Amino acid sequence: MENKQSLTKLYPIVQIRKDTWEIDEFDVASLFLLIGTEKAMLIDTGMGIGDLRGAVERITDKPIIVVHSHGHIDHTGNSRQFEEIWLHPADQDMPIPDSVERRRYDTERIAARQKRQYWRAI
Repeated sequence: MENKQSLTKLYPIVQIRKDTWEIDEFDVASLFLLIGTEKAMLIDTGMGIGDLRGAVERITDKPIIVVHSHGHIDHTGNSRQFEEIWLHPADQDMPIPDSVERRRYDTERIAARQKRQYWRAI
């Protein structure tokens, strides 16, 4: 069985068209990966759950540029996994959560939401 760290790379991923991918952060956020001839652009990084960089690197080995649509936590949470990040100056004072307590809280909220959706579906 895979260890927990490798399981976090198992984001639901859908190829929309050639070189265009949607990465679903476990029903919390939709992230988009666009692969160019020299680099790849990741639009938003979600809440910060799991190994997003590892998931992206399963799709492409090109250098990754992150572009955030805006500074809310559900768009910037996994920023710390990437080196080149672009964000509008008006949002640059919004904090990127890095505390274990905040990440645990977010993960518990998402797990509870997914459990409710699962039970409604059956």
